[in-house]
Amino acid sequence: MVSVLPALVVVSAGWARPAALRAAGSPTARLTGARSTCLDPRQLAPCHRRASLAADGSDGVADALVRARAALSALRVPELRQRLEERDASWADLFEKRELVDRLAALVVDGDAPAAPAAAPAAGTDMLVRARAEVGGLRVAELRQRLADRGIGWADLFEKEELVERLAGAIASELRFCARSVVPLGTAANLGEEEARRELADGSTPLLLDVYAKWCGPCQVMAPALAQVAAELRGRVRVVKVDSDAATALASELRVQALPTLIAFRRGAPVHRAEGALSAQAIRRICDEHLLSPETRNT
Repeated sequence: MVSVLPALVVVSAGWARPAALRAAGSPTARLTGARSTCLDPRQLAPCHRRASLAADGSDGVADALVRARAALSALRVPELRQRLEERDASWADLFEKRELVDRLAALVVDGDAPAAPAAAPAAGTDMLVRARAEVGGLRVAELRQRLADRGIGWADLFEKEELVERLAGAIASELRFCARSVVPLGTAANLGEEEARRELADGSTPLLLDVYAKWCGPCQVMAPALAQVAAELRGRVRVVKVDSDAATALASELRVQALPTLIAFRRGAPVHRAEGALSAQAIRRICDEHLLSPETRNT
């Protein structure tokens, strides 16, 4: 039986990164034209790999996926994206390195079969292309500042290309997020009752609702803090404000008994509420604990 090695090393127009080759357990590779030919034939021929996995059963597939992920994790994000593009696989809907690794590992183990999720719509790809064009001309310092303004880390990035990719991915995500909502990106939007109902009915992204009144002193005190959190969580949480006097039916349905009342909605359902004026730190804690996944809290 042909044994399964962690990954298939393929290089286009250049030498493979030594760290990537070591992590993949690959023997020395030699370039032939625009492709790298591995000296160990066991790493080639997807049909042999599939036959071996079929004989091993589901445990063999799972083990091969684990090893492929471990090998591919040594690659940088641009390299993972390039490998996916070489397999005609989309990555525009992926924004975490872990997701890129998982998709590429599935393709490698399955011999380049379409094991990944359905490709992102063309509109999403267009947004990413536009975002890259928008930020590609910025200086490194400007790229870092824009990432910092969004609360996105950049200390692990050392090349301008990596900064551009991370910022472009964030901007494309924000554009897609905003396209599904009437709430302006990064703001606490004051909506009428019908608009607010439509936002509440859309459970595709997290929502924080502030029920307030113009005559309410604590509501006015909390307003700047709410605006600050909305800016910090742009593209991750929709922040909506509703005047209880102008939306009495909605306020009654939501059982609002004090002002201001903050209600956190996840997947269209209320998951937490708080009454009284809160600081920006307290509002952010509510979002972190009830609306954001661990992966998106600090991105």
